[in-house]
Amino acid sequence: LCWDVTGPTAPVAGPIDVDLHLGKTGTTTQWFTASDCYWQTCTGQNGIWNYPNTAISNCTGPGSLGGFSGSCPNPRLDMDNVDIVARYLPENINLDNPGNGDQFRVMVHHWTLADRVVHPLVNIYCGGELRGTYGAAPDLVEGFEQGGMAGNGSMWRVADVTMQVDGSGTTTGCDLTPLRNASGSGYHVTNDDPSY
Repeated sequence: LCWDVTGPTAPVAGPIDVDLHLGKTGTTTQWFTASDCYWQTCTGQNGIWNYPNTAISNCTGPGSLGGFSGSCPNPRLDMDNVDIVARYLPENINLDNPGNGDQFRVMVHHWTLADRVVHPLVNIYCGGELRGTYGAAPDLVEGFEQGGMAGNGSMWRVADVTMQVDGSGTTTGCDLTPLRNASGSGYHVTNDDPSY
């Protein structure tokens, strides 16, 4: 996840705090709960959803962020962008060991209380390969402008992701289903609606 009102050149009013969320279909029933992977639940040493930790080498190396040690939790958020506004950094959620057919939903939330227009962009990778980009010009996300902290504000349900994993546990791909509004004419953005 990255967006246009962040980093060292954010407007005088300051950067906007936008957050990346990942839900597991069948487990996550509402956003901003213990079963939603975001800054409050997915930055610790233990993952959620009962996926085993993996080798710490999956959390280290050039460009890696997050204070993980010992082993690498799954899933995990590497950092909350609002904590490092002196640089342009995306928020990333990673899961090393999904199962075949596991389904997830990607959501973006406008956290800052101020109502300001933001244009988020999400890239989805499966098996280390870029599989989809959402919110890139000229197909910008519209109506993403209401701030609101936990459970309130603008929420963009980006896409559902269904994993393809072979018998040896290697992710070979994924199916992406972009989520659209009720009329099918634009992205699925709601306000003050934390339902999955």
